[in-house]
Amino acid sequence: MFNTAVNPDFDGIWKDALTRWLPGCMALFWPEVHAQVDWRIAPVLLDKELQSLRKINKRGVRYVDHLAQVQLCGGGAALLLIHIEVQAGSVSHDLAQRMLVYRFSPDFSSAK
Repeated sequence: MFNTAVNPDFDGIWKDALTRWLPGCMALFWPEVHAQVDWRIAPVLLDKELQSLRKINKRGVRYVDHLAQVQLCGGGAALLLIHIEVQAGSVSHDLAQRMLVYRFSPDFSSAK
């Protein structure tokens, strides 16, 4: 019997997938961005640096899933700031608003 009192960690599964299979996830979800990255050079995950800059989590603290530095096919580097929000079960009517907060809230101007 399924215990409905426990909330499964759907977000954690996707965050793990991003860590393990970043190039494949990028190809699946963001093919235009994937095509611009030189995947022969391993991305540098900067998640700890990201969390130290700005702690954001659900219910008071929001987590941005990944920050990765990648090399571009045309030369140069780029930062990928990735957030995946998984909505399972009952419909959350504030999903669009939460996505706007994630889209526009990163502010690293005070980072040292």
